[in-house]
Amino acid sequence: MTEFTKKFIEKQKNIISKASPLPWARCNCGKCADIMSIPLDAEVADLRSHQDECEEEGFPYSKKHMEDVDLIVAACNNFPEALDEIERLQARVVEVEDNREHIEMLLVKAEKRITELEEELKNKCANCRLAISHGIWGDEDSEYDNLSQEEE
Repeated sequence: MTEFTKKFIEKQKNIISKASPLPWARCNCGKCADIMSIPLDAEVADLRSHQDECEEEGFPYSKKHMEDVDLIVAACNNFPEALDEIERLQARVVEVEDNREHIEMLLVKAEKRITELEEELKNKCANCRLAISHGIWGDEDSEYDNLSQEEE
């Protein structure tokens, strides 16, 4: 399986830059397997003249061969955008991985802080139970709980 490394993608883009400009098309005569670069401003007459040559020569290509030509044309026309999308997704994976590492670090800190707070709460509750058991706080009959407004 192909590994789409930065070097591989650069090599593919270099190959594309040296090839005939896109888009490519298969000759529409239905008889030949010619693939050609079609300039965006091409005249329909230019294509017809090529079809006339094909009709004169009469190429004996099978339907399967013509379908293979269609695949080559589609692949070539979509390859540059596919490489760009691979690069975009690879950059996004790096970004997500960086975020994941940061989130994991924050989670470890949060778990540590939760443990500290639980221990602190346990200690405070122990002190509260001690105070309650000695009648200092939390007992309705305690003089500290039943202060009137005037005494405060």
